[in-house]
This record gives sequence, C-alpha cells and structure tokens, in this order.
Amino acid sequence: MLVDFEILQLTNLVSLQIFASMVNSACLNETTFPLSLKTLTVNMSLVSTLDFLKRLPSTLEALSLHQNCIGGTEDPQIVPFEPLTTGVIKFPGALQRLDLSSNPRLYMGYSSETLALAMRLRYLDLSNTGIQNPRGLEGNGLSRRKRQKVV
Repeated sequence: MLVDFEILQLTNLVSLQIFASMVNSACLNETTFPLSLKTLTVNMSLVSTLDFLKRLPSTLEALSLHQNCIGGTEDPQIVPFEPLTTGVIKFPGALQRLDLSSNPRLYMGYSSETLALAMRLRYLDLSNTGIQNPRGLEGNGLSRRKRQKVV
C-alpha cells in the first residue's frame, strides 16, 4: 500500500506528489486512486514499469515519473533480457502533461510505438530515456504544432 491509509478515502484529492521515496511499481499497482485526482507526481523513486497506468483515473491531466527506473529494475545492476510489454500502454485520456525524463532504460522496456498517448497531450518530456526517435508520437495526440517539448 502506498501509505498507511487508503488514498481512495481522500475523495477530494486533486494532486499527489511523492519525491525521493521507496514507492515502487508493486505499490502503485495496489493503490486505488480517487477519481478527483488531476496531478500525480512520483519522482526520484523506484517505479520500474508502467503497469499501474490502468489504475489511474481517466481524468488525470498531469503525470510526472521523472528519475525512476522505468524500463529496468529497481536494482540498476540487473538488466532485463526482454521488453516489459508486448502490448500497448494506454495513458489516461485527459492527460495533457507527461514527464518520463531521466529514465535511461525506458527504451529497454517500451518504445514510442507501444506508448498510446492521450489525444489531449500538450507537453511530453522524454529526455534522457534512450528513446532517440519519437516516431509515431504525432499520431498519438502530440502534433508538431502543439508540442512544447519532445526530447
């Protein structure tokens, strides 16, 4: 569990920020997020997969997962032998801001073709992720005209 109490009990929670914590993917996969949540920030933690995205409310507008271990493992010495997913990872439909920066192994588990971005996306940061070519992202809701940052 993410914390000692149910986050779902916080029915008016709009923003949740977690920095430099031991929160990992298993923890997020067991969390029920309130429908009122608009912004989720889990930075500098131990998140290694994007499996928990299916647990997020479709109304989430901003997601920051800066400086985790997405695409790898919680132990930087262990390198996965195969991609983390063969399917498409869907982000919440209302998402406008997405920061996946500083996850240098992101490309090992995911590619731009497996990330189904929301049509409303206005900001995307893929810096220091190993994804060199954001090919396919224009068709996933991030047009060149609307793009603020795609690295």
